[in-house]
Amino acid sequence: MDNDDIWIDWYRFGDMDLEAAEILRDYSRQKPLEIICYHCQQSVEKYLKGYLIANGEKAPRTHDLRLLQGLCYKIDPAFDDIADTCDTLTVYSVQPRYPAESHIGESEAIHAISEAKMVQAFVSKMTNEMLQTEQSAMRDQKEDPHGVIGHNDEQQQAGMTSPTL
Repeated sequence: MDNDDIWIDWYRFGDMDLEAAEILRDYSRQKPLEIICYHCQQSVEKYLKGYLIANGEKAPRTHDLRLLQGLCYKIDPAFDDIADTCDTLTVYSVQPRYPAESHIGESEAIHAISEAKMVQAFVSKMTNEMLQTEQSAMRDQKEDPHGVIGHNDEQQQAGMTSPTL
C-alpha cells in the first residue's frame, strides 16, 4: 500500500473496533460494558487520526479525542459538530481498563456505540467531500495546466489584451 493511503488502514482499524463493540454487545453472555465503551473510543480515535493523515497532517500519539477533534477542526470547522461526542468518549480510553474506576451501565455502552457510529458516518462524509474536492482540482489542473482558461476572459473584461494561445 502506498504510504499516502495509510489513512485507509486507520479507517479500517476504526471499523474493526466499532464492529468488535457491536459483537460484544450482541453476542456476549456477560456484556463487557467497559470493553464495549473502550472499543468505541478507540474507533473514534482511529477515524480522527485517519482524517488527519488523509489531509497530510501527522497524527499525534494521544488518546484525547478532543485534542484530535480540535486538530481536525483546524482543517474543517465542521468538526465542531462532534466536539461533545469526543468529550463524552474520551474518558473510555483509560477509565474502563481499571476495575475500581469503572461504573458503566448498559445504556451508556449502547449510547457509546451510537456516538461512535455517528462519528464514523461524519468522518466518512468529510473524507468523501475532501476527496471530491481534490479530484476536481486535479481534473482542472489536467484540463488547464498553465491556469490560462478563463484568464483571457478576465483580461478582456478589464480592457487588457494578451497573446492568443
